Order: sequence, then C-alpha cells, then structure tokens
Amino acid sequence: MGLNPYSVMIIGCGRIAGGGSTGKNQLTHAFAFKNNNKFELKACVDSDHEASQSFQKRWGVGLAYTCMRLALEEHGGPFDVISICSPDDTHEALAIEAIKSDAKVVVLEKPVALTREGVRRISDCLNSRNCRLLVNFPRRYAPGFKQLRKDFLSGRYGEIRKVVGIYNKGLRHNGVHHIDLAVDLFGGIALRSIGEVVVDYDSLDPTVDLVFDLPNGSAFHLVGTNCQDYALFEMLIYTSTGTIIVNDLGFRIEKRFAEPSQVFKDFKTLGEPVHLKSEFELAFSEMVADVERCLTYQTELQSGLQSSLLASELIHQVHGALGI
Repeated sequence: MGLNPYSVMIIGCGRIAGGGSTGKNQLTHAFAFKNNNKFELKACVDSDHEASQSFQKRWGVGLAYTCMRLALEEHGGPFDVISICSPDDTHEALAIEAIKSDAKVVVLEKPVALTREGVRRISDCLNSRNCRLLVNFPRRYAPGFKQLRKDFLSGRYGEIRKVVGIYNKGLRHNGVHHIDLAVDLFGGIALRSIGEVVVDYDSLDPTVDLVFDLPNGSAFHLVGTNCQDYALFEMLIYTSTGTIIVNDLGFRIEKRFAEPSQVFKDFKTLGEPVHLKSEFELAFSEMVADVERCLTYQTELQSGLQSSLLASELIHQVHGALGI
C-alpha cells in the first residue's frame, strides 16, 4: 500500500461491490480499489449486517457498518472516495449525502437516479461542493472501447451507415449503457421514434425498442429482448469499410473488412473476422486509476455526470411518451 493512501468507503455490499466474489472477479469495486496501492478500503456499509460483516472479512475492509451516517461520524473526517453500489432507488439520496460529507470523489453505479429531476438535484448539489462525481459506465474505461472511440474520431472506419444495439432488463437499468456507449463512440444521439415495449424486469422501467439519430444523420436502432431468457448486450456497427461487432456483454469485439469477393466478380463482401482486444476485464481497474489521477493531479474524470444528464433526458422523453 502506498504512503498515505486515499481512504475509501463502499456503500452496498452486493455483487457489483464485490459481495459473494472469490476475489478473482476483476469487475467489482472492491477488487479494483484493493489492487491499487494508492487506496485503502477503510469502511463498508450495508443495511444487512451479515452482508457487511462478510464483505469486511472477504476484502479486508477496516470497519463494517449498517448505516452510512454512523460510518461518517466514526471515521472522524471525510472519506477521500465514497463508492455507491446500493440498489437503484437509493442512489439519489446516498449520492447527495456523500457529496455533502465532503468526499473528494463519489463513484456512483448507474442509474444516477430514478428521475430526471433526481439527476438534476444531484448535479445542483455537486455544483455547490468541492467534489467530483464519477458514473461507472465500464465500457468507457475498457482499453478496447477507448481505442474504438479514437478510431471513430479519426475516421479510420469510414462513414457510419447504421448501428444496431440489443439489450434487456430495462431502459434505465441496462439500456442506458447502450445510450452512454453511443454518446461516447459517436459524439451524441437524439431520439427519433419509440417502438415495442416489453416489461421484463420492472413495470416502471420497461425494455423499449428505440430509434435514435446519430450526428452524421444515420440511425441507431436499440432493440430490446427479455432478460428472463438470458442477459444480453450486443452492438453491430455498419460502416463504409466493414462491420464492427460487440458481443459477449462487451468482452469480445470483432471487425470484418470489406474485400473483393472470391466468387462474384466486381462484388465486395465481408472477409473473415479480425478479433480486437476489448480488455473489458480491466474496466474497473482503469476506472479506479481515473479516480487516482483526479485526486492526485485534479484531472477531469472520463465518465463524469455531464454525459448522464443527456442519457437521463433521453430516458425521460421515452418514459414521458409512455406515460411512466
């Protein structure tokens, strides 16, 4: 552990925090902070006493609590980092409390809040404090996706013709990952139309088929399936030079280049897949490294609140049209 490590409190001891993990799962907050010697896990909080105790033992956390306020009082000063991994409906209140506690960085799992107004309240609170907020969209941090972004910005893959994304388990809960990825890769999106609605997870957060406009005028079709069958996150990007396919939840990226057909004269077809490294398993460690840079050098966070404001506005438009 480094000299004078940054103090970390994790709120919520479930799966994404590292609860139930053997310690080998790199896509958890506990693993990422534990394996960066600039940080020390000083406290964990969960309303379930057994869960917090188990988490403390598994990850070697300093102290375990069932209440965030008590942890703040007993720590004797603000934590450098508060990482919020609790259920969706608790995010807004906990984020505001964490910001007001004078934490230097708050790491927040998506969704930021359950309403557009909730996101705005967090933003207003953030603007009145000397605190940074990171919304954990891990594909922004996976090295392979960061390289894709650079390639799209440079025009390496030519013109984007059309994009198709497939998801399930709610627009706000999981579809927001597609929205954020499209904003990150292509520079922004705007809602065009709303299609089929499926309630596969939460009646207040249905899985919805949508069509968005991309900045160059092409379309992004977001297609919902049913999470009761299996989890799914895929994206197919058609460009003027070939296709890029994101599958296996983001663990695999492959590119197929257009080339002269071996069968039909004067035709071009897609060649054999070229596999690109997504290194998605490194996303949480890269996220924590971003927090470290922010704390040490006051750099801007790569996944700050601003992009989430756009996503929350788009989801608000969809839910408003559906009467939710």
